[in-house]
Amino acid sequence: MILRHIFLFAWVLFFSVSVSAANVANLYKASVQLPARLNESDLLNQAFNQAVDKVLFRVSGQKASIGSDVLASAHKSARGWVAQHRIQDLPDLVEFDGELQTARQVNVSFYSESINRFLYANGLAVWGSNRPSILLWLVQEKDGVRTVSGARQPSAELGQMFAYGKELGLPTYAPLQDRVDAEALSAGALWGFFEDEILQASERYQTDVVFAVRMGQYGNAVNVDGVLFAPGAVPQRLSVNAPSEAVANEMIVEQLAEALSNRYASVRSAGSGQSLPVKVTGVNTYQALQNVKQYLDKVGVVRESRIQLIEGDSVELLLELDGSVDKFRNSVALNSMLSPKSLSALDPDANRVEMFEYKGSN
Repeated sequence: MILRHIFLFAWVLFFSVSVSAANVANLYKASVQLPARLNESDLLNQAFNQAVDKVLFRVSGQKASIGSDVLASAHKSARGWVAQHRIQDLPDLVEFDGELQTARQVNVSFYSESINRFLYANGLAVWGSNRPSILLWLVQEKDGVRTVSGARQPSAELGQMFAYGKELGLPTYAPLQDRVDAEALSAGALWGFFEDEILQASERYQTDVVFAVRMGQYGNAVNVDGVLFAPGAVPQRLSVNAPSEAVANEMIVEQLAEALSNRYASVRSAGSGQSLPVKVTGVNTYQALQNVKQYLDKVGVVRESRIQLIEGDSVELLLELDGSVDKFRNSVALNSMLSPKSLSALDPDANRVEMFEYKGSN
């Protein structure tokens, strides 16, 4: 019943705001629970190490790419990256190594510049707070029966995916799974990953991407397959096999985070940066010019933007990117401020600049 209330409450919020992209808060914060018997020095050392692991995984979106040697290096510097920490005693016992014990929680905030600099130095991605909203469809097969989970029909497995997705900074939503959804997308069509039916049923939710997942247990292994549908991209297949549902859920969510990080996150390494001329029309006021400049400066893959030319209602800027032009286009598509604008092949700006039209701040 608690799980059902959580999903329904989330949907009240979901329908009250725009769902095109989400601003993920607290990327550089983490909480760690540890046994109260530890002295303060050991408590803080363990807390800082565990907290920095969580933050590195969340900010990069690429847990599998962060090896033990990189984490060991981060642990040596973690104390110096801490902006703030707070220790609190927990009222309830917490299980550690199979035993219930009194516990303390350490809430840690890191300097974003320190985390980002470390990730870049190790050739890893830095994924900003503006992230795509994700609609998650889940169908499970048990004893030959297939069921679809949703906000009105929650399941423990869907709850696990949501909880771990939140840990990795993924703004994930479930379909209502009401009569409209049931008529639009059957369990069989979802299990078969029928693209047309899945995308048509997802239209009412207007999220940035759609992730369809099927789960079944065969023998001693749990098999989870997923397909990520993103605008302008070929559907991407993800798959895991694990000894338990909990492990399988974590693994598929990690793969989803990595796939989205590859699509949107910036990477700064030798030869990765490039310059991109961008021209924006419809900029009729000084405030509009400020809106465009400030927005571009906040796009994760944009290292720097410089105004090159203002002519009539058009402004041309030169961007320095940490990543590809495709990542820049994908990131801009998460916001409705700038709309791509096509040019005739005879236009002198064709193949020279990326062209957009200013649609106003939002």
